[in-house]
Amino acid sequence: MDHLKRFRPAAALLLLIAFGCSPASALPHPPNAASSTKEIAERLRAGLDEEHRVDPSLELLAPCQTGTGTEARLPPRGVPAYAAELRVAELPASLSARFWVTSPAQASVLLDASMRAADQCTRRSEGVVTGSTALDLEEPGWRAVQVLVTEPGSSDSGDVGTTATVVAARGPLLAEVSWYWPIEQGTRFDPHWVGQGDQAARSVLAAIGGAPARPAP
Repeated sequence: MDHLKRFRPAAALLLLIAFGCSPASALPHPPNAASSTKEIAERLRAGLDEEHRVDPSLELLAPCQTGTGTEARLPPRGVPAYAAELRVAELPASLSARFWVTSPAQASVLLDASMRAADQCTRRSEGVVTGSTALDLEEPGWRAVQVLVTEPGSSDSGDVGTTATVVAARGPLLAEVSWYWPIEQGTRFDPHWVGQGDQAARSVLAAIGGAPARPAP
């Protein structure tokens, strides 16, 4: 996931790069939504993985290089942001998580741009296998889209793998959660990686979004 490890400075961005070390564990699901990056960091502390850092300024759905709409998918600048690599009980691999605390309108605009990009991403040819779906996250209270992209890991490597990415919004909270598996460990729609990854993404979002029955923050 080299594209997630690049770092680009973002002007006026309050960034918390969180890292630590702990075994995979279940995340708590507080009743109220987090309202700051400090709260987000505290709720995800149990799952922090010290090995990786994630670039919070990289465009949303970075694996979907559609040729159009990249600027529309740039995360909001000048707002609190959180980025980390996590290990949680629902998935035997790490997840990359990014959160921004912005306005409800901006979060909705960026999710809509991601949904358009997801649709374009499925239409690519050039030997890159893609697929997208509107992910049902009503239970944790988020509106979301998921994209699966299978491609070589880098231009100088023959390794092929799949990146699953979920972009979600709830009130002023904007989130992206992604995970990766090599083709040797499962096909693109392997139920182990897709299903357990979906559950892991739900767990992370539920830990931040609070009880779905309560109004969005």
